[in-house]
Amino acid sequence: DTYGIKPAPCGGILQEVKDFDGIRRTYLPERNRRRYDQARARRSDFVLHEAAYFEPYTVKRLHPEALRNNPNLPKYLHPKGAPAHPMPGPNAIKAHRQEITGGTVFFIEGYFKAVALDRHGIEVTAFSGISTYRIKEDVLAYLAKRKPDRVVILYDGDATAIKAPKDGAPWSDRRPRDFVASAAGFARQFFALQEQINPEARLYFAMVKPQSQHKGFDDLLQHTTPEEVLEELEELPKDGQHVQALRLHRTTYLAKLRKFFNLDTYRHFYEAHRAEIGTAPFRFEKRTYQTAGIGNLLHNSTPQYTLQDDPYKADQGGHRLAVKKYLEEITPELDRLLKEEARLAIEAPTGSGKTTFFASLPKRTGQRVVV
Repeated sequence: DTYGIKPAPCGGILQEVKDFDGIRRTYLPERNRRRYDQARARRSDFVLHEAAYFEPYTVKRLHPEALRNNPNLPKYLHPKGAPAHPMPGPNAIKAHRQEITGGTVFFIEGYFKAVALDRHGIEVTAFSGISTYRIKEDVLAYLAKRKPDRVVILYDGDATAIKAPKDGAPWSDRRPRDFVASAAGFARQFFALQEQINPEARLYFAMVKPQSQHKGFDDLLQHTTPEEVLEELEELPKDGQHVQALRLHRTTYLAKLRKFFNLDTYRHFYEAHRAEIGTAPFRFEKRTYQTAGIGNLLHNSTPQYTLQDDPYKADQGGHRLAVKKYLEEITPELDRLLKEEARLAIEAPTGSGKTTFFASLPKRTGQRVVV
């Protein structure tokens, strides 16, 4: 089989893993490690047959029925104690072995998605998960030999989505932050190693459009018109019919990714996920926020927020005063409080006349004010 995929004896699928030279990877199982180390330590002229200790590096994809019965099981089982290797498709292996340079190379999460792209002529390498999007020694050797014009890291269409909380916990920004960390980690290494790869190479982030009915590029190729998807992977549009792409630059990649994932401010994060969060509390950069109402005295529709675990908040007591529209309605009460209190902070919505009140204070009371 071109892709090294075959059925597993007990259901599921077995997947062989090759390196960029097309050689099948092997690993040293933990049960053989001690005997192997002892054999290597022998002081004799005997020939060590490593094949007796090493086994083929094979990934097992569990049968959907097994996952349904035990949702806590991982979908893919990698050899225990062995590192997770990149998994190049046949087109990537061919280009590497033939020392082809230029063009576009892709990286994606999951070998089956890589197979779907490879079958349509895309040169692609799979990582085992978003946390393994890294340019380690073998990937660097591949890129340095290929000297591509463009490097594209691909992600699923749900990369920007947030995960429903459990057991009453607040909504969280953790999931999109994991994707930003994945792409930013790859970008950081890419720009640090760019001179070895290709000084003129361009780096792109791309994903299945979030509004798509299909999560992965394999689903997209199967259920839509493949030619349209392939055309957009060539063009890498900012907002295509199937693909959204973003060029990453050396000095701005992190800010661009944060903005794309609505992680630049807590307000943008809430607005992007308002339909899911509603009025519930949510976590953003390890702080808990909650909407405190919509609108203000000027009929502005901007949501107001309360920081529920403000580390600088100190309880100094307070006075709650009601106004219909402007603070000037309660001028006598405020004048009295300003006279009685050594320090006073006024918390009121935008448009309630705080600036007007303080601007008129010196003339009205003789109180010195520093702005």
